[in-house]
Amino acid sequence: MIVSDSDIPSLLQRFADSIFKEMDMMKTKLLEYLPKPTLYPFYGTLLLYFILYQPFIGYPPITFLAAFFKILPVWSLAYFVRSTFKGNLTKLMDNDYKKFIFIGLLTSSLGDALLVARTTLFIPGMLVFGVAHLFYILALEPSSGKSRLQNLYILGYIALAVTLQADIDSFIMFCLVMIYMTLILIMSWRATNAYERTKTFPALAGCVGSMLFIFSDFLIAVDKWKLSVPFTQFFVMITYYSAQFFLALSTDTIVERKETTVGIYEKTKTRAAVYSKGPNICSPTYLVSVGSKDSSGT
Repeated sequence: MIVSDSDIPSLLQRFADSIFKEMDMMKTKLLEYLPKPTLYPFYGTLLLYFILYQPFIGYPPITFLAAFFKILPVWSLAYFVRSTFKGNLTKLMDNDYKKFIFIGLLTSSLGDALLVARTTLFIPGMLVFGVAHLFYILALEPSSGKSRLQNLYILGYIALAVTLQADIDSFIMFCLVMIYMTLILIMSWRATNAYERTKTFPALAGCVGSMLFIFSDFLIAVDKWKLSVPFTQFFVMITYYSAQFFLALSTDTIVERKETTVGIYEKTKTRAAVYSKGPNICSPTYLVSVGSKDSSGT
């Protein structure tokens, strides 16, 4: 499709309206989520880490204690994901989305601990985070259709590869960084595509979390290989913990879907008891039709 110069202002206006609408939804929903008691451990451990190790001043000392306090906020988010599911841990493992986000958070915490020794254990830490992104990718459904941001992701990948190639001396390190970039961009691409399909808050939370993850790692790469960024550790940790926070919030999408399905199924059982002969109550088509009738009040 060819866009004329006269259409550009209207396209920009529609894009701006869409962004403001999504920001308004994010603000409204966040105000509902923030007071949840199951998030209190995250707030407390996050505040404790920033008070004890003050990342706005510099990097924490390379000690087991520093690693322990660094991973506590992520463990708290894993606890939040666990608490969103009514039942034992076995039932949580039956839910693919929650299971892989939960495992991804725990895997990320290991990467956090390793990166306390940011010089000697940088490669093992990056590899562990790569595995965490694999779990996040498994949690998200494959992209369906062409994302509006697909070309932006591709261009961003090429731009980062070209930019870093000149500054990373080791070919092996460069290959590892490219593999890691591929994983995190696929994860973010899937999260973005999920939001484009559903337009729900949990999907938006996952999308925002994935983009914050990219920004956090971008800061690390720039500071390590390009130039020194003031207050790097502070901005990296703020964006990183925010990324994990939003990814944890995105797990509520499965709860909403399952609760809706169970509610419809319970109603179909009641209707099936009335009619001796009727449609298959387990049929997805029937479930959708019943849901439509219920929502219309008939």
